[in-house]
Amino acid sequence: MLHCVCAGRPCETVAVGSSQSSGSGAIAPGTFLRAGSVEAVKQLCGAGGLDRVVVNNVLSGVQQRNLEAAWGCARTLHTTRLNAIR
Repeated sequence: MLHCVCAGRPCETVAVGSSQSSGSGAIAPGTFLRAGSVEAVKQLCGAGGLDRVVVNNVLSGVQQRNLEAAWGCARTLHTTRLNAIR
């Protein structure tokens, strides 16, 4: 699951996984997501107001950077990072 945050409040949840229609193609090691999932969030970015995307899995620093670059609008956090912030 990807949880998107707009103006500090949850605004959208994007389901990802092998059985989800938003995930087309193979999982890309550089992002840990399928191209369709990356595109779904990018479209939300285009609609504006997206602040953060929380990935319910551990990402490497490279994967996090690649996702932020692909989306171009949102900070990406993963669940381990959220625990470190608390």
